[in-house]
Amino acid sequence: MNIFSDTSFHTLRSGPSVARFVTFPSVANVALKHRATHGKTVKLLQAPTALPEQETQVACANCAKAKTKCDRQSPCGRCRSKGITCILRVPQRPARGHYQEFAEPEVLNENSFGLDTSHGESSEILGQSMVRTSVQGIPGREADLGSFPYTHQNDDFGRGDLSPPPVDVINPFENSHHLFSPMDWDWERIFGSQPPSPHGQPYFPIDVETPTPSNAGSACNEATPPRSVENVARLGDNFVDTAPWSEALPTWREQHFSEEERFNNVSITETTRDRILGNAQTFFRLALDRLNINSNPGSRFLVGDMKKHSSSTVLLLPPTPILSIYLETFLTSFEPLYPLLPRRLLDPNIVDAEMNEQLAVILLLLMVSHGAMRDSAIKARRLSMGLLEISRLVLFNLLDQDNSTPRMRITGHCALMCMYQSAFSGDKWLMNSCLGQTQMYLAVAKQSRVFERDSCLQFVVALEPDGDETWKKWLNRESDSRLAYSWVMLDQEISLVYDQSPALAIPELERCLPDSDDLWLATDALEWRKSWQRMYGSAAKRPSYQKSQQHSLSQLFKLFLENKIDTWDGSVSILHVRLLLYPLHVLIEQESELSMCFSDRSLDQTSRSVCYISVNLRLNEVRSLLRTWWEIFDQLEPRNMRQRALKQSTLLLFHLLNLKLSVSFPYLEQYSRKVSTQPEDLQRLLEIGIHAAQEAILQCGQVLRVIRETEIELRPLWWPSAIYRVAIIMLALGNSATTRNLQSSDLMTMDETPSNVAVDTVSPSDRGYQSFLKRDRGTPCFTTEDGNLVPIEDVSGILHICINILLLHQSKSGFAEGLVLSLESLL
Repeated sequence: MNIFSDTSFHTLRSGPSVARFVTFPSVANVALKHRATHGKTVKLLQAPTALPEQETQVACANCAKAKTKCDRQSPCGRCRSKGITCILRVPQRPARGHYQEFAEPEVLNENSFGLDTSHGESSEILGQSMVRTSVQGIPGREADLGSFPYTHQNDDFGRGDLSPPPVDVINPFENSHHLFSPMDWDWERIFGSQPPSPHGQPYFPIDVETPTPSNAGSACNEATPPRSVENVARLGDNFVDTAPWSEALPTWREQHFSEEERFNNVSITETTRDRILGNAQTFFRLALDRLNINSNPGSRFLVGDMKKHSSSTVLLLPPTPILSIYLETFLTSFEPLYPLLPRRLLDPNIVDAEMNEQLAVILLLLMVSHGAMRDSAIKARRLSMGLLEISRLVLFNLLDQDNSTPRMRITGHCALMCMYQSAFSGDKWLMNSCLGQTQMYLAVAKQSRVFERDSCLQFVVALEPDGDETWKKWLNRESDSRLAYSWVMLDQEISLVYDQSPALAIPELERCLPDSDDLWLATDALEWRKSWQRMYGSAAKRPSYQKSQQHSLSQLFKLFLENKIDTWDGSVSILHVRLLLYPLHVLIEQESELSMCFSDRSLDQTSRSVCYISVNLRLNEVRSLLRTWWEIFDQLEPRNMRQRALKQSTLLLFHLLNLKLSVSFPYLEQYSRKVSTQPEDLQRLLEIGIHAAQEAILQCGQVLRVIRETEIELRPLWWPSAIYRVAIIMLALGNSATTRNLQSSDLMTMDETPSNVAVDTVSPSDRGYQSFLKRDRGTPCFTTEDGNLVPIEDVSGILHICINILLLHQSKSGFAEGLVLSLESLL
């Protein structure tokens, strides 16, 4: 049974749900459809087997018999390469676009039902309704990609114009193949090879090319973009290039991490390397087939369609010491933010009996991919993109074949790493495709009850002579908890960067919160028992002791709302407070959307008095909750470098959430792109997008301060998006009348020259910071690398500050490279 044949997707398969997406105009059109389909089948049966040069609707007979991927060309590439005759197969379902054929004269003349030709108009409406079908049946949200620069660029992220994507993108529900044969889903096309939905368009669209039949056909024929194909096809070029594999410092973690928190990175043995290579070769061949890449190393640079040819059919990996360097980078930059590895040990040579070996290899390849993505070497970046694309396709293929896979913990771990890297990779195709896949994985997780409370609410500490069995049971339960809440953190980061609403509801988060790192990182049962007794006192020595007070995130948030978080008997950690930002994010999204109903300042006070006051009160309550959260968070001191990395990342998220209350970023981004030639339209964007200019200036400064204070090795992958957001917001604030009025009022209330406040270097507790926040005293400025102050009205100067921060580390972030080009286009 296919894992996707579950209740999460049953709305796409039942009759009434299909009617939600397609409304048939009349019974007469059904008859027309029947006649057109069977008439076309008869014509196809009478056609010769030697195919002309055209694209067919189904795979040829040879590929179908061999059960291999067919490119559906005539003749297809496989038959061409083998020198055999490509034989046409009769399609078993109506082809896409056959509704337009209903109006053809020969079909209407042969109609035995005597239907009037006026019904052709109705069938045309039916075809249009198929194109406009919505994705509301998929759990989660739509991908609103109109508010970020990579959705308006070409295959190379940041290397194109700023026009939005064409509106004739492929919709998984507009193909009759999916509608009328629901048991035969092409999941790769829906979630893996599908451009984003056209619903997320800019508020003031840039000139969009009108869709024509020619470019609509090309979009269907070329579902997989050239960049995705090139990532896989060029993996073999790494072994021709003589450049170094890595430019990272392999001893950085050893120099900065203490021994108590440092993971042991075990070297890969020759046996393990052979096992990895064997599985990786299988994965590589599957990716080549999925992407229709043919091996032709001898003439790769002579053919016209280079992206369809691979330079090698064998996937090779870098030397073992280089793989260890990539794993070192993974342990430095990913593990502190998503603490999923127990016992302070990363041993690639151990595969548990409960693990699927293929999934274990995928997980290791994703770890290598993450380390290579953070490396500045060209070969490392090329390897990272290729391994990431291969892992994404293979993981999806395994999910499609094995219905038991979703219940395996390692599957969720692999999917988490794959989505995290794809979302912030800087590769346009990977970033767009991860949105739909993330929602799919979250839907599968919810159906598998990943976020629900365990059946065993209490955990009994038994003091056996060795205690190994108790420790292993605790590790299994703790691993489930940490994986579930890692998905919560990933959903929040993707939602914040992509300007989406979080996909999970607060009441759904019933899984027990992760326990202390001292227990999680214990290397054996003895160390774990000692940590347990040290944390829970003498009561833990009794075999009947039960740890009953294990709160979920929803319960912890309830205590937070009631200001009773001190009553929790467990110690609140940085990870717990980090997780509290998720329900706060949900509240901020809800209130921000509601406040947009009152963004029109032309309304008089009487017409909006009751609701307007109510919404403002609720926004003030959210701001008060954020201040309470800050008071709790400020008291937590990191004990080591791992906790410091998590705290800095959490602090950055906190300031970005505050920015969401102060501005509406999508409107300001549209303003920065000059999407309209009418000055009044641009001015309206500023009025709608800016809610609290003073608060926005301070929060932008704090974002820059936190990023500068965090080592590049410890920053999350998405940190360049925070810099980009600050640049766009300050560009709008520098040109807005609200900011100019703020500065002029400050000059009128003070006789002396106002002092400069470097908002990107001082902390919120600084006296000048508080004076500007509470009494509007001082002139806010930003600081350059050499210490010079730039006033906020100097838009070009602030843009250069943001660009220089990105340029300083762009070699270690493909995400930063694309954003640099986007910001430079604004100068």
